[in-house]
Amino acid sequence: MQNRKRNYRIVVGGIVTISFVIVAVLLMGCPGEDDPMEVEPEGQVDPAEPDQAQMPEPEDIDPEELGLPGQEQLPDTEAVDIEDPDRDSETSLATVNGEEVTLQDLYDEFDRLPPQQQQQLQNQQPQLLEQIIQQKLLADKVREKEIQESRQYEEMLQQIEASPIAAEMDEEQMKESAMIEVLLQQEVVEKVDIQEEDVREAYEEYAQMMPEDASYEQMKPQLEQILLQDHVINYIQQLKEDAEVEINEEWVAEKQQEALDASPPMMPEGEAPPVQ
Repeated sequence: MQNRKRNYRIVVGGIVTISFVIVAVLLMGCPGEDDPMEVEPEGQVDPAEPDQAQMPEPEDIDPEELGLPGQEQLPDTEAVDIEDPDRDSETSLATVNGEEVTLQDLYDEFDRLPPQQQQQLQNQQPQLLEQIIQQKLLADKVREKEIQESRQYEEMLQQIEASPIAAEMDEEQMKESAMIEVLLQQEVVEKVDIQEEDVREAYEEYAQMMPEDASYEQMKPQLEQILLQDHVINYIQQLKEDAEVEINEEWVAEKQQEALDASPPMMPEGEAPPVQ
């Protein structure tokens, strides 16, 4: 059976790290004339709409960064201040190919986030540092390939500017996202050959997370999306392995311990929390 060709689009924005899934990879199916129309079960989002694509583990990705309709920011959410008055803001947290990442860089990146994401990530600063490192690795690759000079970049930038996620981004963020999307299109999407047997293996792996009446053909686009996402993660991980990256492990350990201390204690199984 001849494999169908599909066009893929990658949307990059907001907090996306390897811990949370580095990028929100969205699948845009383009069936050929001979391809049957796939009927989605009730409540299933059409994969042809990239800004509405569903991921298998939505708890790992903030809906706001995907621009999902109806996911408005809560009006009562307030911005969070994570600045540590007892630590120099120029403290080095990492170096990436000789370029330093300071605590002030982390503060600046955190301040760019919507308040709702700040609430979620205030105790997960090492993951935010990981994002900054990955952004720098991708930016280095973008410059190496002169992505910004390409027509593909201009077209991608126009798409992002017209998309729902544009409301959450400033001009520089949109340009950065467009360049990264083009890079991943060239370096991953255009080189990926997703095999039928891999999709079927994924179908078995995620069977417990699917609607009971979901058939293989109905879930195939989402499964291809998951597999493509894995390729993107592997690509960025390879960039990190090939680069010269040094991380302030002492700071990371300190923040991880702070996060543990801030977490509510786990109750023994079957035991209810005390009544206040």
